[in-house]
Amino acid sequence: MARDLHRHRLIALLAGRSDEAAAVGDFRSATASAYRAVEMNPLSESCARLLMRRYEEVGDRSVALAVYACIVDRLRRELQIDPSEETCRLAQKIRMRHAAV
Repeated sequence: MARDLHRHRLIALLAGRSDEAAAVGDFRSATASAYRAVEMNPLSESCARLLMRRYEEVGDRSVALAVYACIVDRLRRELQIDPSEETCRLAQKIRMRHAAV
């Protein structure tokens, strides 16, 4: 239980670092922190969404959508569930922006 709590705190710290780095335009660090959060919890939709947003911010929408495809596959394969509506909406928003470009 303590290990899980520690992992959740580290993920929250990484997400905060990602947001802070993005706010000052350091998208390399922002993306790296988001990626580490996903590595720590590959089944976390919130971590996947964070990483999707970071890739979209730097204009790498195809990678953002690849992150979406990975989380969908993991959730279906390992937990037999579909992604949340929030995750699906983000992917759709990225797709629409990509099509408009």
